[in-house]
Amino acid sequence: MKTRLNVHYYFTLLLSAFSIIQVYYASIVGVSLSLAIFLLIAILPICILGINLSKIKLDKDAFILFIFVSIHFLLVVLLNNSSTGTVVSTINFIFVLFILSVIVPNIYDKNLATRMLLTISLISSMFLIFQYVFLHVFNLYISGQLFFLEHKVSVMGHVRPFSLFSEPSAFGFFNAFGLSIALNSEKMKKRNLIVSIISLAMLLSLSTTSIGLLILVWLRWKTPRISFRKIKISGLFYLILVILLLIMGLQLNIFDTIYEHSFKGLFSGAYAGGLKGRIGNLSYAWQYHSNIVNVFFGAGVVDLDMFLPAIARIYVYYGLIGYLVFGVFFARFFMYSSKFYRTFILIPLISSFFSDSIFGIQMLLYMPLVISYKGIKTDSFILE
Repeated sequence: MKTRLNVHYYFTLLLSAFSIIQVYYASIVGVSLSLAIFLLIAILPICILGINLSKIKLDKDAFILFIFVSIHFLLVVLLNNSSTGTVVSTINFIFVLFILSVIVPNIYDKNLATRMLLTISLISSMFLIFQYVFLHVFNLYISGQLFFLEHKVSVMGHVRPFSLFSEPSAFGFFNAFGLSIALNSEKMKKRNLIVSIISLAMLLSLSTTSIGLLILVWLRWKTPRISFRKIKISGLFYLILVILLLIMGLQLNIFDTIYEHSFKGLFSGAYAGGLKGRIGNLSYAWQYHSNIVNVFFGAGVVDLDMFLPAIARIYVYYGLIGYLVFGVFFARFFMYSSKFYRTFILIPLISSFFSDSIFGIQMLLYMPLVISYKGIKTDSFILE
């Protein structure tokens, strides 16, 4: 029993910190992979041995997507001359879906994961605030990565801090979940302070993704709770906090920076750097297929010449049928979750318009939580 508990603990800990660990790379027998992938492969046999086969659970929705992607991959390999990149990327995606459909329902500890995600979110937010202060007061950038390990991160740290993650948008994506957990943990100690720190850090990251998800999480939390007959002290605190964040954003030129990076030239076609890989490249995706079969079924996980957000990648990889399959997949989780837990679905869906978060290893951050809380009818975490 002790071994099983250890398996649950380490597997859950690995998935909770996956977004940070995947920044680092390691080479074993000439193969260079993310350290997070190496650790996951290493712990997988122990996880399989730790599953009680007589009571094995299976997430049917994730398993159906696993079957679809596997069959699609076999057809692409048989009918097309697939590149090494296509094979590796697709196998990686199939591996992730296997983890989600078979391992997560049996090994993942949602209560531990909730606490770990909140803890990592708080620590990374405090560090980002520390980075921002040193960057703008002393003109000194403090890296959040371990110098003695090989890592791949954005080169924009001297302009926009991103804490322990690979880039500002990755920080915002992760901390949107942490903020959602904090806002909905009504009995948690020092909740107001934690919410303030995470919200401030998401603002200071100067990331369009962070700001957008910050607004989404706050609206999802407060909209159904507003009451003009009874306004609690905590409600007044958060109202004041939002006003202070808006004032700080204006005073520190945060919104100007975001505009220059993401929205400048939106209507003229001369897209800013933050939009080139989102809107600027969409025509590349819509014109990618040259025959009707690919329009409906896609070309597989092919190597792309430029960055595309997930909403466009679905069409390139899986065609129109891909929109149907992925749409049903996320819709079923949305339908069978309470109003509060639906935020966990909305975060990656909104992010899919400017990131690739609904593909590959990024799913290991949020889908285990979504799977674990599916069907639970409650609107609050219980964290002491």
